Amino acid sequence: MYAGPWLCAAVWCLVATAAAAQDYTRDGPCAVQKVAAGPQIMPGSTGCKLKACLLKVTVTLPQTGQAAGSACASGPFPVVFFYSAFQTPSASYKAYANRLASYGYAVVQYDTALGTIITDNVELQFMQLVLDNLKAQATASSSSSPLAGRLDFSVLAVAGHSRGGKLAALQLATSPAVKAGYLIDPVDNTIFSPESALYPSAVKALAAATPRRVAGVSGAKIPSLCNPPDANYEKFYAALGSGSWLQVLPQATHLSFEQTPLAATPICGKGSTTPLVGVPVTVATVTAWMEQAVRGRPLPAESTAWVNQKAQEGVLTFTVKQ
Repeated sequence: MYAGPWLCAAVWCLVATAAAAQDYTRDGPCAVQKVAAGPQIMPGSTGCKLKACLLKVTVTLPQTGQAAGSACASGPFPVVFFYSAFQTPSASYKAYANRLASYGYAVVQYDTALGTIITDNVELQFMQLVLDNLKAQATASSSSSPLAGRLDFSVLAVAGHSRGGKLAALQLATSPAVKAGYLIDPVDNTIFSPESALYPSAVKALAAATPRRVAGVSGAKIPSLCNPPDANYEKFYAALGSGSWLQVLPQATHLSFEQTPLAATPICGKGSTTPLVGVPVTVATVTAWMEQAVRGRPLPAESTAWVNQKAQEGVLTFTVKQ
C-alpha cells in the first residue's frame, strides 16, 4: 500500500543509483522518425475476415543519419510492440512511441479498419506475423528500407492501453519471446466481452504463468463502464510477480492515458486528470520501466525526485511489489 510521498521515494531509492543523468519526463537524445511499414494482410488462417485482415503498420524509431558512434546512429534497437485500445487509432499514443524511440527503441503499432471487430484469440496471432514481415524487410540483403538492420527482434517488449493492455498481458503471459511489458489501465473481460475461447482472461493467464511475470502497470482510480472494478488494473497487478510497478492516478479516468477528442466522454468517468497531465506522467513511467526491464539500467535520481514531486502534488501514487 502507498503511504505518502516519502515511502514512494524510498521505494524508488531501493532501485535508484548514481546512474548517468536521465530525465524520462523529457525526450531522449535521439531524433525520431515514423516509418510506414506498408499495409500487411493477415492470412485467413488466423480467423480474420475481409477488411479485418488488413493492418496499417508503422514503426517509430531513431532517425537515420545521426552522428556515427552515437547510441542513436544505427541500432539495432529493442522492439516494443504497442497495442492501442479498442477502436482507437495508433496516433492517440504517439507520445509513447516518440518518447521510447528517443531513447533508442523501435515501437511497432498498427491500425485496423474502422468499425471492425476482431476477437482476442484472432488478434493475438497478429503480433508474430507483423514481426515476421518486419524482419523480412529489415534483413533483406537488397533492402533499401529504413528499417534495414535497425530492429533487434531478439529483444521484444509489449505495451498497451485498455484492451490493448489486455492483449499485451496475454502476450507477456504466454510468449517466451516477450522480455518485458507495461500495461496502461488494462481491462480484462467485461459484459462487452465475457470470458470465452474467443476472449480469454489475461488476469488468469498471468496468474497461471510460471514463473510469475513482472511488469509495470498504470491505473485510473476512477472506475466506469470502460474500466469496471472487477476487471481493472488492480486485478492485473495482483497477478504479477515481485518487482512489478504500480502507478495509480487518483483523479484519472480510463481515457486520461490517450491523446483523443473522446477524453471527455462521460461514459468512461469524470476526473480532473486530463490527458494533458495523464499522458506525460505515464509516458515517463513507461520509459523508465522499459529502460530498467529491457536494458537493466538503474533508475536515476531524477526519477526519484520526479515521482516524489508528483506524489506530493496528488497526481499519482507509486508502489513496487514486494
